[in-house]
Amino acid sequence: MDYTAKSIRSNLTGSQVLDIRRLLTEGFNDRQLAKKYSVSRKAIYDIDRRRTWKEVRHPTTVAGFRGYQVYPDGRVFSVTKGVFLAQAKRALGPVVKLTNSRGYRKVVPVSALLNSAFG
Repeated sequence: MDYTAKSIRSNLTGSQVLDIRRLLTEGFNDRQLAKKYSVSRKAIYDIDRRRTWKEVRHPTTVAGFRGYQVYPDGRVFSVTKGVFLAQAKRALGPVVKLTNSRGYRKVVPVSALLNSAFG
């Protein structure tokens, strides 16, 4: 699924749907999110209940990197800091700097994280 493209009949992208789900878990209500994304409260409710956008997968953690969530669209979220990590451009694609379970900082290709998390 292309998380950056809008569906023909939709006002949202897959990345925005992931953000809506994350913000709902952080305590935002449907009225705030409906206003922010210019959709109805029912649309937010349906996204939350997975009546719509069922094909958008949940972010997941990768073995060896606690405290990080990998989103299917390639973004990496630091749970401890509460922010998405910046991606550096490299010859083989974007990379992120993560701290592994042992406390060592590593530069990890985003493609490797996606393959490990989503197959």
